[in-house]
Amino acid sequence: MILAALFIGLALVAQGIFGIAAPDAFVRVLRTIQTPPVIYAAAVIRTAIGFVLFRAASSSRLPRFLHVLGLLILVGGLLTPFFGVRIGNAIFDWWSHGGPLLVRLFAAISLALGIFITYAATPPRGMPDRLNRT
Repeated sequence: MILAALFIGLALVAQGIFGIAAPDAFVRVLRTIQTPPVIYAAAVIRTAIGFVLFRAASSSRLPRFLHVLGLLILVGGLLTPFFGVRIGNAIFDWWSHGGPLLVRLFAAISLALGIFITYAATPPRGMPDRLNRT
C-alpha cells in the first residue's frame, strides 16, 4: 500500500506542475471530469485513493496525516455521486473563472500536497524495506 501511496503523491506532484505550467489546458482537462459519466468514474478513483492513503498510513512517516487525508478523500469519493455534479460544477465555475492566477494557486496546493504525501510515503533513512510492506 505504501508504494501505491507514493505513486498517488507523485501523480499529485505531476498534476500540480501541469496546472502551474499550463493553466488553460489544466482547466480544459478538469472540465471534462465534471461531466456526469466521467464524474462517477472520478468518484471511484477518489474512493480508491482515499482507501489507499488510509491503509498506507500505518506504514508511513506521517500516519495521522495520511489517516485523516485518506478518510477525507474516501468520504468525498463516496459523496461525489450524490452531490458531485451540482457542487462540482459550482466550484469549478468559480475556480475556472478566477483566471490563471487562481488556477495556478490551486495547482500549487496540489503540488504541495503531492510533495507532502510523497514525503510521508517514503521510508525514513535506515529502513529501505518499508516500500515492500502492504
